[in-house]
Amino acid sequence: MMSRFLVVQKVCAAACLTLALPAAMTSGARAQDGGGVRIPEELVEAATEEGRLVWYESTVPAEADVVIDAFREKYPDIAVDYVSIGGSQRMARISQESMSGGPTADVSFDAAAAVMTLADQGFVEPGGWEGFGFDAASGEVPNDFMIRLDSIPYVTIYNRDLVPEEDVPQSYDDLLKDDYAGNWATWARPNGLINLLPAWGPEKTRDFVTELAATRPRLYRDHQAVSSAVAAGEVAMGHFIPYQSVRPLVERGAPVEVAFLTPSPIVSIYGYVPKFAEHPNAGKLFLVWLASPEGAAVFEQATGRGSPFKPATMLGQLMEGMETSAWNVEDELAQTGEITALEQEFARTLETQ
Repeated sequence: MMSRFLVVQKVCAAACLTLALPAAMTSGARAQDGGGVRIPEELVEAATEEGRLVWYESTVPAEADVVIDAFREKYPDIAVDYVSIGGSQRMARISQESMSGGPTADVSFDAAAAVMTLADQGFVEPGGWEGFGFDAASGEVPNDFMIRLDSIPYVTIYNRDLVPEEDVPQSYDDLLKDDYAGNWATWARPNGLINLLPAWGPEKTRDFVTELAATRPRLYRDHQAVSSAVAAGEVAMGHFIPYQSVRPLVERGAPVEVAFLTPSPIVSIYGYVPKFAEHPNAGKLFLVWLASPEGAAVFEQATGRGSPFKPATMLGQLMEGMETSAWNVEDELAQTGEITALEQEFARTLETQ
């Protein structure tokens, strides 16, 4: 199934590859091969002694079971309890349980800003992640509170029954043409657009959003609804859609194809161990395994969530050499207020055109 999902249009816009970037922003994928990842025997022993792991996340339970089975095949003496809970509710639950002194999850995943919100409250355990062999310059371990697990590119999707090959967008400029005005959709939350900021900066991104809004997008409450609308032929194309949301439709045989435009906006997800975890060593072991080549490949095969920064994943191989637009965590955190304001501005721009 995954091989079918990965047969996509891989396209690049040369004009986007030579932009000068602000000093506080970064662009371009730097791979962490993971070959040097070390899992100390003393960590395995401590985790085995704890014997249990509680994992909070929003992964589909059947997919989480595949990940758990692979982990337990390697570490059979560690039981895993999986709790499926959405992002904002998950963060609120961990915060509430931590304020009560625990127990809470032993491991959870979230965006960098959410992890640091908990860390600033004293609710995240320092992981000592660099000590496991990750290259600090790769961005895999941006600080001692988090470790990068998967990274989501935002893509263009199209219905191949409605869009001939010659009309498939080859660059962001192609999205501004009138050919499909009013016949394309996007997520009402401009998460993909906001992640062009690292490559383009505020002015270029704002100008692009204004021009894009003039092509009359149909806005949907969530990205899954956009993907479904494209698959059903309600619209011909969808822009700035999380890559993994297309996977279920493709696997069901929907006439949906994917085009990568560059720079490709990327959102990374990080794992962390809450301060009041009952089994912190098991949590740490699980995260290091997930971030390793073996664990990353298992996680992608189960969930469709790989990373352009991890060559062991199919997404990493597919996007090798492709220009990306991804935040340096330190810069993202320093500019949280500005980013939030721009996201709200872009949402209003899309709504009012």
